[in-house]
Amino acid sequence: MRRCLLLSISLALLGSVAATPAPQTQPSPALSFDFYRTQVEPIFLKPRDAGQGAGRACASCHVSVASRLRLQPLSPGAAAWTDEQSRQNFQLAAALVTAGEPLKSRLLLHPLAAEAGGDPAHTGGKFWRSRNDPEWQTLAAWVQGAAGGSAGGRAVPTTLPTGPSLDYEIFRTRVEPIFLARRPGHARCYACHALGAGEGNAPNAMRLQLLSRGSVAWNEEQSRKNFEAVRQKVVPGNPPASPLLIHPLRYEAGGDQWHGGGAQFMSANDPEWQTIAAWVQGHNAADAGAPAAREPTKQDHPASGALSSGAVQGLKPRIIQTNMAGDNLHIIDPATNRIVGEITGIEANHGVAAAPDGGRLYVSNEADRTVDVVDTRTLKVFKQIPLSGPPNNLSISKDGRRLYQAIHGEPYGVDIIDTATLTNVKRLPLNGMQIHNTYVTPDGKYVLAASDDRTFTVAVIDQKTEEPVRSIKFTNRPRPLAFYTNPDGSPKWVLAGLSELHGFVAADFATGKEIHRVNFPDLGGPVKMLLVRAAKGNPNHGIGVQPDNKAVWVTDRLYNVVHAYSLPDLKYLGAVPVAVDPFWMTFTPDSKFVYVANDASASVSAIDTQSMKEVARIPVGQVPKRNITAMLP
Repeated sequence: MRRCLLLSISLALLGSVAATPAPQTQPSPALSFDFYRTQVEPIFLKPRDAGQGAGRACASCHVSVASRLRLQPLSPGAAAWTDEQSRQNFQLAAALVTAGEPLKSRLLLHPLAAEAGGDPAHTGGKFWRSRNDPEWQTLAAWVQGAAGGSAGGRAVPTTLPTGPSLDYEIFRTRVEPIFLARRPGHARCYACHALGAGEGNAPNAMRLQLLSRGSVAWNEEQSRKNFEAVRQKVVPGNPPASPLLIHPLRYEAGGDQWHGGGAQFMSANDPEWQTIAAWVQGHNAADAGAPAAREPTKQDHPASGALSSGAVQGLKPRIIQTNMAGDNLHIIDPATNRIVGEITGIEANHGVAAAPDGGRLYVSNEADRTVDVVDTRTLKVFKQIPLSGPPNNLSISKDGRRLYQAIHGEPYGVDIIDTATLTNVKRLPLNGMQIHNTYVTPDGKYVLAASDDRTFTVAVIDQKTEEPVRSIKFTNRPRPLAFYTNPDGSPKWVLAGLSELHGFVAADFATGKEIHRVNFPDLGGPVKMLLVRAAKGNPNHGIGVQPDNKAVWVTDRLYNVVHAYSLPDLKYLGAVPVAVDPFWMTFTPDSKFVYVANDASASVSAIDTQSMKEVARIPVGQVPKRNITAMLP
């Protein structure tokens, strides 16, 4: 399948520029499974010294970290893969090579030192300093068609063919504007890679310069720095091996399986993708064959419309879904499981809260570092409230008078917004904690501010005085929280997923002590999670208690399922398969349905909580995460 996708990319590239007639070539050699299993696969298991790559065997990362080479986990006590496991590994490895051409094969170039012709970077470090390395030559022999139990392939030349140079002027005039372009339903590349919005450390991956105040384009010095950063993500002459082109390309079109900014390009025929590809291939402005990046227009942010379902007087339950890598939010009618409204123009939207009367939605805007206020009858933003720093999730008091906005970057803490005046009226420093999520307890008496740092702490804030009164300490970073309540609605337990825990915990709210720890059941077979690198560190990033207080639901990102446990006995009820990378969840008021955002699948799964079945999968925007249930007109 992946080889077919790579072929489609190649065809798109051939169609983008006038090409010289191709010379006649010999048929590509077949890839031998026997040679792979006896000669190649042991390389993946070989222990490494500190100076080799990350100092660990390839398999130590590739059995757990999301990548194109997701190797099968070894059976307990085994020192090698079974035949069945090896065949699955073989299929993945074969998809990363171009038969007969080692110098065009990602499997050989990615771990090879850049100065020897390898890719600019490899997360696991560089294992081979030159192409003379015996291991590299073994892989090359396999790619060239070696069979049986001995390498026997012809040696690969160790002189590197000269690739095309990357033209700075074409970069500045044609490629760089793409990073600022607005695409309907998407956050700009600039929003994450310069402003630091979104999740996944985009500026560290490829840091773009901040625009000078009032500027709409980069100056010469800034563009030179951008050029140096971007060229590290390019293999000159080889677009399919260039992360700059593959990472933001839709997976079904041959791109990476996960990108924190979502699928910016739906296919390799996208004019902007073609523009970047032409630059990578070394074509000049005259023969690049693709139009320059379009400038933002009014069509990039169409006017928001009212609910298409013709809402009548009174309030109805609606599922509000944020799209982290988009510039829009979707409104879903749980009665029909259809999108009935869209809010546009909020780039890199993180969290959302609803006014109790249904008149407003409040959305944290990471790109502008504001809380955007939306009129729910027009679905238009009518006010932006500046914040003290980069926002994450937010919550609202029971009376709707106060918003509690998590500040995830300097100066950290929580900003408090008065909804009557729509002003930022107070900041809680909280000892400099990096706050990821805030929650108002079901009885409205407390606000919880959950850290995303090594304090592993949740601050408990008195809602009346708006001052911290105590804290709850966990054993690792708390991910989303949920509450199991007493009969009077006061919180009895705080349930939390923790980093590194394939399960969840329950802490007594009164004492702050952990009282239950639940590990997810072994579902058997290989881990199905094939993408998000953060999944191993945060295997659960969604938890919710039904409004009727009878069950807790928890997402499992390793197996792409949602587990359910009864309350208060925590009896296992079962697992419901969903799409790739389930994240946050929200329930209908009657507890009959739970809606789960699938981060890497651009969809929301609707699950019947009684039958334990997924009853609908609703397409939404790019990288959907936080969601809530709101009563809207």
